[in-house]
Amino acid sequence: MLGAVGGSAEARGVSSAGVEERRPDAGEVARQDDVRERGLGDRALRRLGGGAYAAANVDSRDIEDDSIKSKDIKDEKLKNKDFKADTLKGEKVDESSLVGVKAGNVLSTVISNPGGASNATVERTGQAGTTVTESPGNAVQVDFGRDVTQCTYIATRGAPGTAIEDPGFAQTGLGNTNNRVAVRTRDDAGVAEDGNFHLLVVC
Repeated sequence: MLGAVGGSAEARGVSSAGVEERRPDAGEVARQDDVRERGLGDRALRRLGGGAYAAANVDSRDIEDDSIKSKDIKDEKLKNKDFKADTLKGEKVDESSLVGVKAGNVLSTVISNPGGASNATVERTGQAGTTVTESPGNAVQVDFGRDVTQCTYIATRGAPGTAIEDPGFAQTGLGNTNNRVAVRTRDDAGVAEDGNFHLLVVC
């Protein structure tokens, strides 16, 4: 007889336990649709209760991958830790913030090589682990401790300090190992002679 008053229990929103259930109004339905559009998914929908959206209970697991767009992020709220390494391009970086930052693909050194056998030394270098040895044929082997086979080598005769280097030029090539650049110095007539030089390697 009770079922005949006001329609069936299902039609009136009454559960099998006899408790009347509140159906969401149009506003709640609209909010749920908005959640779906923003990619928060079913887990966030289950956290909608009493007509209020529990924003404090939503974490990164509730957000679908690649669903957040630039317009959803407030300006100047992202910090360095929010970006993956090596994902920002040059135009996005403030050059003034790069003071003291060394380019990982550029190697450099200054070699002192006065006349005489096996006396070449590293005067200064832009990276750790650089060594130098002399080999037959007027070749100075500069070892960078890493593979340089796919790099570009640029060398010029130049004094380590304020002195003026004798006229001449320097020739470069891959050294006797994959970690080395061979440098041969010559005078202005092209005759081989020991000489100081600056070497730049770009990989």
